[in-house]
Amino acid sequence: MDADIINTLIRFTEASQSPFVDYPKFLNSLTLFARNKNPALLHKINDHQIEIIPSLVEWEYNGECTLIRKEGVLTGIIVHKVVEDKIKHYYYLIENDPHLAFPTEESFSFPIPPKIMESIDINTGFVNLLGSQDTFKKPIIKIGFPYNVNSLIVPTEYIGSKLIECCVYKIQGYLQERMNVGYMTSRLEVVLSGTLSAIKNMLNDIVTKPKKALAHLYDVDDFGFKFWSQLSSVIIQDFKERKGTLKDEQGYCQAGYIIGLYIGYQKAVIQKKYQKSLDLKQLEVLIKKPPYAFTLNDLYDLKDSKGVRFSEKYSREFIHDFIFKSTKVGESKELPYLIRLKAGDEIEYFIQKDLIIPLFLSRLTDCARTIRLDLTEEWQSLLKNNIKIPSMKDDLDFDENLKRRIRHNHKLLFALSNPHLLYISKLETNISQNNLLAIDRCFSKGNKLKSMSELLNLNRSGLLHDVKTVLPAWCTMPVLRQFYFLFRWLFGHGRQKRKQTLNTLWETIKYEFKRGIEREYAELIAEHDHGPAPSVEIHKAETATKQTDKSQRYKQTLQKIREQMIGKNTNMEARLNELAEKWIPLYDPAARRDLVEDVNSLIRDFLRSIKRTFKIRPPTLDQIRSLAGDLAMNKNLKDIRRKESLRSYIEIYMVKVLEERFMYQLH
Repeated sequence: MDADIINTLIRFTEASQSPFVDYPKFLNSLTLFARNKNPALLHKINDHQIEIIPSLVEWEYNGECTLIRKEGVLTGIIVHKVVEDKIKHYYYLIENDPHLAFPTEESFSFPIPPKIMESIDINTGFVNLLGSQDTFKKPIIKIGFPYNVNSLIVPTEYIGSKLIECCVYKIQGYLQERMNVGYMTSRLEVVLSGTLSAIKNMLNDIVTKPKKALAHLYDVDDFGFKFWSQLSSVIIQDFKERKGTLKDEQGYCQAGYIIGLYIGYQKAVIQKKYQKSLDLKQLEVLIKKPPYAFTLNDLYDLKDSKGVRFSEKYSREFIHDFIFKSTKVGESKELPYLIRLKAGDEIEYFIQKDLIIPLFLSRLTDCARTIRLDLTEEWQSLLKNNIKIPSMKDDLDFDENLKRRIRHNHKLLFALSNPHLLYISKLETNISQNNLLAIDRCFSKGNKLKSMSELLNLNRSGLLHDVKTVLPAWCTMPVLRQFYFLFRWLFGHGRQKRKQTLNTLWETIKYEFKRGIEREYAELIAEHDHGPAPSVEIHKAETATKQTDKSQRYKQTLQKIREQMIGKNTNMEARLNELAEKWIPLYDPAARRDLVEDVNSLIRDFLRSIKRTFKIRPPTLDQIRSLAGDLAMNKNLKDIRRKESLRSYIEIYMVKVLEERFMYQLH
């Protein structure tokens, strides 16, 4: 595309003040310009079919102009940008003289190319256009009206701004005529009874302060919506069916249609903004409820009071905007409302700042219980087979063991164990006196976070002592232990069992063998690295077969118990929901969900504490009923009065947990 030719064409339209360019006249003018100022253009003009027209065709292809041809010969050019500027200028004239009619295609001496103009109906397309004018492709809109009302054309970018402003000026002109203010006051007083003073003030603003009236239109309240709706309705009813309406009356009716639809759209926008602000407040409340630490997917799943996900009600951008604003650090450098914590390479948690310390303390308690149980089981298995590891002997190794477990198995607690975050949270957030005292105990002098063993209240020597107390004397007393394992070794059982235990727990204990202690444990490390003997492999295969058979028997027993409880074809989840409806004493849906989750958590913790019993043999129906009865009377459930429904719920949920979890942990 030849830039010189295009620039010359643009200057030609500016000089002629018209978007239409007669092509032969343009060539003549270009010839004169070339002879006087730019002789290099003459050869292009003489060979314009090859040198000029291809550039114009490319310009047309880019949407900048329309070429007019007659019998295949180029006769004229319409420059689109100039067309838009002419229509915009017309609206500027209406601002200064509201008696001017809204522009139509006949208002201009040049044709408006169809490729830059879209036609819509005022009743079916205008409101949709208001919400999408920024993405609308064509720069000019033609709006059609019903009855005998003329159509009008308007630049797309003026739809929600300059067009509305000109409509207010039209209504100002209407009210200034004859006795129209008094007439409109009496008409509006009938439908808006009790608001006479407000009606007079609004009409007075339109007549004397149209800018103020326009501002009220953009930020409409309930009365304003009723006022503008009724005002536009009265104007339309007075003029729409008249025959031979005057130019001004056509403008009044057009303004009535546009203002009436715009005010309805504007009210919907304001209501949506208000609802969005309410949902943001509800979102701020929801993130203070379980699970307290939210992943991004958890935030996407949050629902409003009607059960609709916020991410579906608006879009995921609603959640993203909330995260961006809530995690932004202000000028005061205080903690943001929402704390973003990275737990591992792929997991991020979002936690409300007031919950950092309570959640940290709660996780400490839960993890301490879990880790104590895990260590107890592991150390029992190791000591039964005469295996000792560094964390049993040294406090520093024990603390490293705990840190590794927290880092890999309790990622949230590991992320929360940030001394700086905890210290700042203690100073800036609203926490209870009990939590304040508890978090103070987590710091030593110099505001240094205590070791993991101190935080978890796990003492290595005490834990080892507790483990040894439940083991047989021949596994703990030095002399008996030596004779016991010697005889086991001589008869061939000790080596196999020791190897099996070592292989089973190797992934857990291998991290404890580091530089400085390899020599002490070289024999143990070599024993694993050399691989199991063939006899051990056979033993493992036999054990796996036995475990599979045992698992099948376990599954069949639980299935029979379930059928005895709820029947063969009854859905377990439906039955649980039915029973929960009976024993839950609350009405708030969120509180009901929280209570169910608390009860379920209590049942799971209870089963975990006795899972060793169920590893030996599956429970019977009487055992489950007895355990459920005891648990239903737990002090934490004393506020639930309907004990029979609660007991039945606990029985079924116990079976559900056993089926899903514990039957896979038999080995």
